[in-house]
Amino acid sequence: MGINYTFLRGNDFLSNFGVRYLGQIYFGDVFVSYAHIMYQFYNIFTLITISVISGLQSKITVTKLSSFNKDFIRKTYRKLLKTITPFIFGTLIVIILFNTQILSFIFPKYVDYNELLIKVSLTSFLFMLIQPLVFIMIYNNKMANLKTLNVLQYIAITIVYVIPYFFSNFNEEYWLLLVMTIFIVIQGLFSIQNYKRI
Repeated sequence: MGINYTFLRGNDFLSNFGVRYLGQIYFGDVFVSYAHIMYQFYNIFTLITISVISGLQSKITVTKLSSFNKDFIRKTYRKLLKTITPFIFGTLIVIILFNTQILSFIFPKYVDYNELLIKVSLTSFLFMLIQPLVFIMIYNNKMANLKTLNVLQYIAITIVYVIPYFFSNFNEEYWLLLVMTIFIVIQGLFSIQNYKRI
């Protein structure tokens, strides 16, 4: 897939950079500080998901094109979720039950953001549900309209980035969550569309 894949995965870097740079302009230094912390927890979930997907790459990729069908996708998707879910659920339960204690131990100045930490963790759950399907399509070179997907992703993130500019009272935490989820949702919609075409 060449450069298109680089642009597809480059959104992670772009969202991390954009949140810090624009977040400081829109909301100030405190926002940048707690957004950075939230991304560290978010990255725990994404790394678990991507590690499992990468580890099972040989089982996700078909050896014959004729083997790639909806039945293969469903079985592979279930296999990935079955492997990922215990780790994600375990981490999610720990964060939901002990979010205040975790923040007070590691980042005591940001204990007030314990509810945001739960929301970020739930956003990571969305990542876990969507990314296996995305990678099944990518590894088997079945992600049609990849250029369109990339263009749409970058248009969407640009729109999200300028929302606080036009709406000065826009909630900063919602903006952070929107930046985290916009790429996931768009990739998920394209993956489902490609799945239906098979």
